[in-house]
Amino acid sequence: MLSVQKSDSHGGASSNQRGVAYWKPIRRFLALCATVLCLAYFGVEAARYSDAVMKLRWTWLLVATMSGALLMQIGCALLDAWSWRWLLKLFEVPTTLRQSLAVFSMAQAAKYLPGNIAQHVGRVVLARQAGWHSERVILSVLIENLFALGAGGVLSVSGLMISTGPIDDSRRLIVAAAVMTLGWLVMAILFRRTLADPPMFLRKCLTLDAPLPISHRDLVLYLGIHLVSFIFMGCSLILLLWGLAGNCPPAIWLVPCGVAVAWIAGFVIPGAPAGLGIREAVLTLFLSPHIEIGVVISAALLWRVISLVADAFLAGVGFSLSRTPGDTPA
Repeated sequence: MLSVQKSDSHGGASSNQRGVAYWKPIRRFLALCATVLCLAYFGVEAARYSDAVMKLRWTWLLVATMSGALLMQIGCALLDAWSWRWLLKLFEVPTTLRQSLAVFSMAQAAKYLPGNIAQHVGRVVLARQAGWHSERVILSVLIENLFALGAGGVLSVSGLMISTGPIDDSRRLIVAAAVMTLGWLVMAILFRRTLADPPMFLRKCLTLDAPLPISHRDLVLYLGIHLVSFIFMGCSLILLLWGLAGNCPPAIWLVPCGVAVAWIAGFVIPGAPAGLGIREAVLTLFLSPHIEIGVVISAALLWRVISLVADAFLAGVGFSLSRTPGDTPA
């Protein structure tokens, strides 16, 4: 009787594995189709406005704004690394700012691998090699991405609400601010209750010995940090638009919202390395009704190049930090 039960359990496991194996290539194919469509759309728009795209005038203003955009991108990544270390500290993972910055910066370079998830896996692997609590690290990465999606979603909804009506309508700005505040509160309450009394499956998956009591203030602050990160990225793109157009772009407050929409699209559609093609296409679609499309396409291309340079710089910094002796966590 026992052997029959064992064989049944093995049969169920093997059927589940076959089911996962069956759907995996289908998901990859759909992700590849979405990526190809976005690349095609961006390529068609770039070809249609090739005259405006190719006529880049390398003025001192453009050089200065590109330098400022690069500093913004680096600052955004450093803020994300610091906030991750802060979250690890809340979860009582013994690490220092130097160690967490090294792990975060080196792992981020892996996002340019196909699949767009290698940066998260790389962080867990590097953290395990450093002797950190792997389950807590996995939980921190999961919460980080959920909060980033939450902050980006709130910012995107607010931007869409503003863009559908007159920009000078103060009531829309008030409603958008209310949506952002409500989003913060809902996310904070849900996560605090979940971590204060984790369900059994979460305890088993992450081997949690005890609840993780986190205050509403900490969770709201953490969501706010992700919002500031999106604003940093938006400011980076604003500087590029300014340098290309020669003046401050119209509807400037919609740029961070467009960045949030593009980031979410690149995140939820797997397959494209670092959202390549997807984010550029979504940015063009979102901002072109408000800003000259040739300027938007050029800024999107330059933004991708600057992001590559910033990630390469941070990867070098992370590798350097990992090779030098650091402080001991308290």
